[in-house]
Amino acid sequence: MFEKIDEISLLVFVFKRLDIENIRKILCKYTGCSAEVYTENVILEIYEKAISDISRKYHVPSLFYYYFFAKHREEMYNAISKPEKRSNSELEAIIGALMEISLSVFDEKDIDKMKELRKEYGEKEN
Repeated sequence: MFEKIDEISLLVFVFKRLDIENIRKILCKYTGCSAEVYTENVILEIYEKAISDISRKYHVPSLFYYYFFAKHREEMYNAISKPEKRSNSELEAIIGALMEISLSVFDEKDIDKMKELRKEYGEKEN
């Protein structure tokens, strides 16, 4: 059974509401890598891993449904509003899916770790 969530998955869950530039700054501080490493695709992969880690440990019902529903909704909106093209629809969708996860699904160990991460990296949050 899957017993552990990677710390970076908890980190992106904690700061899921941030825009891509601020999450990039937090990831750079967390890993020590330069900002060029964290392209939109890399950040998307990190968010996908977070959803995968969380759903494997806690079996959040309908999590992937929310992801694919939000992705479809974002793609439809982008198709309708071409002049005002929005940001990456996949990234918007995955953030929307993370928003569907309630803090109450996490155990005390993960909640404590998220509090530590918020304290350590929280000065970048807007």
